[in-house]
Amino acid sequence: MSSPLIGISKSNSTASASGRSTKSYDSIKVLGAFALGSLHIVRHDDPPRMSSGDDGDGGPPPLDPPLASPKQKRQSQSQSPKNVMAHSLGGGDIVVVLQMPQDYIVGYDALAFTATNFAGVKGLPPGAHFFWAAHSDNTSSRSGFWVMSSGVDRVHVIQWHKYNEVFVQPTRTETRIQAESVDKIFPELPLYRDPTATSALRGQLAWSKIEANQHMWEQLSSSISQSVLDRLTAEQDGAWNVHTGDRVYGSVRHPSELDLDRRLKHPVFQSHEIKFCFRQQDRTYDVSTLGHDRTVNATDTTAYVLAAINGSRSHLTEEDVVGEYQFAYIVGMYLGNDACIQQWWYTTLVLFLRAYRLAIRRPKLVASFFRTMSAQLAHSSSWLEASILDLNEPNARDLRIALIIYKRRLNELLEALDKEHITPAHIDVGNAFARLQAFATTDLGWDLDAHYLRRGKLNLEDGEQIELELDELEAEDERGEWAPEIVELDEHGRQIGLVSWRD
Repeated sequence: MSSPLIGISKSNSTASASGRSTKSYDSIKVLGAFALGSLHIVRHDDPPRMSSGDDGDGGPPPLDPPLASPKQKRQSQSQSPKNVMAHSLGGGDIVVVLQMPQDYIVGYDALAFTATNFAGVKGLPPGAHFFWAAHSDNTSSRSGFWVMSSGVDRVHVIQWHKYNEVFVQPTRTETRIQAESVDKIFPELPLYRDPTATSALRGQLAWSKIEANQHMWEQLSSSISQSVLDRLTAEQDGAWNVHTGDRVYGSVRHPSELDLDRRLKHPVFQSHEIKFCFRQQDRTYDVSTLGHDRTVNATDTTAYVLAAINGSRSHLTEEDVVGEYQFAYIVGMYLGNDACIQQWWYTTLVLFLRAYRLAIRRPKLVASFFRTMSAQLAHSSSWLEASILDLNEPNARDLRIALIIYKRRLNELLEALDKEHITPAHIDVGNAFARLQAFATTDLGWDLDAHYLRRGKLNLEDGEQIELELDELEAEDERGEWAPEIVELDEHGRQIGLVSWRD
């Protein structure tokens, strides 16, 4: 769909200057968001610079401000400072995008469309929202940014950097100018729920589609908060910008990521590092433990996950853990960021689907994880051109096996609980996993309850028979009622303790 909105340009800071004065110097091409030699604008609320040296005369100390009269005190208390980033137009938060090129593919939350001129949207509901853009040929890298909508009519301003083809933060002065003049473009801004609708035009999306988009996005981003975004993008200063080429801190770079760096249109672009709380290179068990405890922690990552949550340095909550999992999927799939996709697989296969005891220790966290995973797989299967399972078939196979094993372990743990210790949160875990199992059965064709043969014969089309042996569930079959029994034999190879009727 195409948006009729005319793009917003940056304010003209040289409009009052004469032609001679603006061209009295040689133009110099530089890289960055600010021009070479640009002035530093000091706000009225910036603190004055103080001399830190002890030698030399720093001048007389500043005079104390005059005492205010009681009438002046009452007037100052009644007048609260105006928030320049807030608007009085109603309807929710507004996102203003500066200098966005024409005919780019633009997306936000669960929507994507080709916009002739995109300058932002209005009417954002409270919560986290993700915007991204890519060239219409769909072969270049993508850039995106996060917005935390306050729900109190705030203005968010972002700028497109034409040379590097990324979103950047505009200057503080530019941000203020655009926020104060947002009423001039407000009627032409498209509505969040339908980018084809403005104050003067009726939208083309059906109401059922609008509700489905909002419901899906709520499931995908319900746990993403400002603290999560601050921690993941800690390398940036006051921005939540992400890019296809961003890396994950503490992970091994894959060949696809290295190839992307070579194919970037502007190699000088510096990507950022995303800092997840669970690093892929960390050991999931404590080397100081020995014997049975070490074996349990090496095969069950519950202790590792709990240590990360309860650690004094991490300050993580259960919502933060799920929020990072949601962030990895959204950035990975919307921007084609391989590092975030690998982080999603690591969190899914290595951590949570092996944290069996976590369902008993932290049932609310596990239930929220499975609800998020169900929404992600459904979104990936029906809302995107390529599913996350299609991008990595070996991992998709491992996911099927991991779900089969997890279902068996979960049933064992829930059945072992006494009726007095079973809480509604434990029942919620079973319901959340049942929903995930239903999707895997109906949409993926995976039977998580079937008993798989370890060995069998397969008939080929030419009539030849070959014998196959599958080791997918070998480790799982060697436990519980299927575990091999260890017996002691005598010198003749007979089991000790059995009664022989021939002796």
